[in-house]
Order: sequence, then structure tokens, then C-alpha cells
Amino acid sequence: MEGLGHSIQANRDNGMWKSIRLSRFGPKISHLFFADDLVILCEVQMEQARLLDSILKQFCASSGHRISGRKSNIYFSKSTEGSVRNQIPQMFGFQEVLNLSTYLRVPLLHERITSSTLSFIVEKVKRKLQNWDARNLSIARRITLALLGLALFLKAIRSGCMSFGLSMDGKIIFQILLAETNAHTNEDPFSKIWPTLRENLIWSIGDSAAARCWKDPWIPGIGSLISKIPSFANLNLDCCVKEFVNPNGSWNLDLFRVWLSEDIICRITSIPPPYPDSGLDRVIWAGSSSGHFSVRNAYWTLKEDTWNSKEEYWKLIWKHSGPQRVRVFLWLAFKNRLLTNAERVRREMGHNSSCSLCGYEFEDLAHALRDCPAAKDVWLLVLPQHLKQRFFSISLSDWLVLNLCCHEKMQDSGLIWSSLFGLITWHIWKNRNLLCFRISPGQLLK
Repeated sequence: MEGLGHSIQANRDNGMWKSIRLSRFGPKISHLFFADDLVILCEVQMEQARLLDSILKQFCASSGHRISGRKSNIYFSKSTEGSVRNQIPQMFGFQEVLNLSTYLRVPLLHERITSSTLSFIVEKVKRKLQNWDARNLSIARRITLALLGLALFLKAIRSGCMSFGLSMDGKIIFQILLAETNAHTNEDPFSKIWPTLRENLIWSIGDSAAARCWKDPWIPGIGSLISKIPSFANLNLDCCVKEFVNPNGSWNLDLFRVWLSEDIICRITSIPPPYPDSGLDRVIWAGSSSGHFSVRNAYWTLKEDTWNSKEEYWKLIWKHSGPQRVRVFLWLAFKNRLLTNAERVRREMGHNSSCSLCGYEFEDLAHALRDCPAAKDVWLLVLPQHLKQRFFSISLSDWLVLNLCCHEKMQDSGLIWSSLFGLITWHIWKNRNLLCFRISPGQLLK
């Protein structure tokens, strides 16, 4: 195919091939390659048709390929004369078509581009989103899906097109994000997160032509001013902030003092007055000093009221250099949420708390991941020498922290121990479950 392209390009360079423009001011195009498909474009002249025929014959002779007349079509512009339309298809043995149809379901030819030109793609994505159910995903996949949704939310904020409502597309995304939080209730999950996010969106004043003075939050830490004025006030609530600026560019504080208290006036004076060259008003994220939205900052804002500052081990987990499924597994291990036999008995889900592999009477998480002979044999194969003294004697949480904090490279493989530790721990737990349900004991160590 590259040889065919070079042949067409060479004839184009010497002026023999006459390319066409797909639009009035667009570039001239002679051919387009799409994987194993090819579109050739030239002027509708018999000389050009003969030149193309010679190039194709030369290509077939040198490559050994043959052109399928059944799969090849010719398309003419509407102004082409009837005689030429009959001669050229007869020369090549190709069928004339009135429409080039689609490529990868996208129409190759269309009229003037409108909002409905590619609407079928938008509808297809919407149908996919509506059919997704986060309750059927693993925790690791839920996290990945949540990061995707928040990334789209971030894009909407940065584009400046997001005010204090949210389109149906955005609501679908957040319903997917939070479906698992209300999987067993009839509560709308979107209503649970959106008010908190909305509270942290404020207007950054540029030319002050878009932000509304009374309805939109534009003063940090205050919210909308409509809640600060008397209910009997006869005001135009839709007026913009620029209407409260003096002709010299300073704030009209006397006008604000009619309705607002002095502490709010002090907040207003701390904001630089609008200036025409400052750009447009834009929505920013108040939860960060830069005004930029991030998943980390949003999560911190949502969870700061219930955050336990003493639980610092989460940093080790979410900064762990391993797959997402391993990070989620380690988080569940720190929270002691994995269903060992002892945990199943505690939750009244089973009656036998003994280890299914070695028969030890009490299978807690430390036993399943470390102290069981089947797991111990695995650790002794890879354990660094300086960790052996404490490895099998400390508590589960200290054991996890000790190994996740060890970032030295293994001499024989060059792998970092903390990364290897996370993978081995996850595989021990996975193989333990496989042994209970599917595989034979001899395969566990393998």
C-alpha cells in the first residue's frame, strides 16, 4: 500500500495527477489510507482515469495483489457529465454508487455539519451509560469508573461551560459513580453528592458581566448574597456584579452598605475590582487555592468531616506502585474486611472458624496471609534477610506497614520489595479462595 501511495504522490508532484479539494478552502487531497481500505480522489477526466488505471496495474504487477471489482466503488460529484459517468466505470469494471456510506459507522460524506450529524454516537454512549450498573462491578473497577466520571466533571469545570446546574449527561455520570453507595435504598445517589460539590463552586470575577450579584456565589466563604439581604428588599436579583462598580473602576461600597453588613463589605473589599482586560467571569473550585478541580481535593472536601487523621496508613496504600486491584485489596486488609473463616463466623455467615488449608482452629487474616504453612512456604522463598526477624511475629497492621514502607530493590530480580509484597499478598489470598472452591492443594504453592 505504501508503494501505491508513493506512485500517486510522484505523479502528483510532477503535475500529472490533479488532486481535488473537499471544501472550498481545504487542502488538495489525492488519496486516503484507512488500515486496509483506500480512497483515491482525482478530477473527473478520461486522462486522469487512464493515469489511475496505469498506476493500479503497475501496483498489481509489482505486488502480486489483485483489485476486487466487487468490493470497489466509484462515486462522482453531482455536476459530472453523463457520458463520463458511463465510460470510467466501464474502464475499471467498478460499480458506481450514489453514496459512499460509512467507515467505522461514521458517514464519509454529509451535508453541512450540524448538531445532529454525529448525534448517533452521543446516543450510543448515553445508552451504554444507562445500562452500566456499578453494583455489578468490583471495587477496583468502581474506583476506575469514579475517576473517569470525576475527570469528565473536571473537564466541564475547566471549560467554563458549567454553571450551577448539571446536564442530564452529568447526572448519569454521577448516578453511576454513587450507585454502589445506595445499592439497597431508593434514595437518589446524585442528590447525595451534588449539593456538597455545588457548595465549593464559586465565580471568579473577571469583567463582572456574567456573575449575578445576589444569586451567584462570588465571595469566598459567603455563598450567594440573596440569603444576606432582608426578604422585603425590592431588588433586581438578576443584576450582574458590574452594576456595583463605580465609573473609576472601584467598588460602589455605598450601594452595598444599604443591604449588607460590614463584615461582608470587608470581604468584598478584599476582592480586586473588575477590570475589562481581566477576561470573562468563570466558575472555579473553591476547595483549592489555585481554583483548579482535582479528584484528590474533591474527595478530601467530601470526607473531611469524618476523616480520622490518625489513620495515616491510607497514604501507603493509595501510593502503592501496583495494580488498582492490589491497592483495593490492601485497603480491605487494613480495614479487616476480608472474609476469612473467623470473620465469617463473627458475621454469622458460617459455623467453622478453622483454616481450610492447615486445619488451624482460628483462621484470622494474619493466619491466612502469613502464618498458614501454605503461605509461610511462599514467603520464605522471597523474604529479604533483614526482614525475617520481625516478619512472622508482629501484628497484622504493623506487618502491612513494615513491608509497604520497605522500598529497597531485591538483588536477584531488581523488583522493589513493597511492590512485590503487595502482589504476593494478593495472590496468596486469591489462591486461598481458589483452593476453597476450585483447585487442588498441590497447586497452591505453584
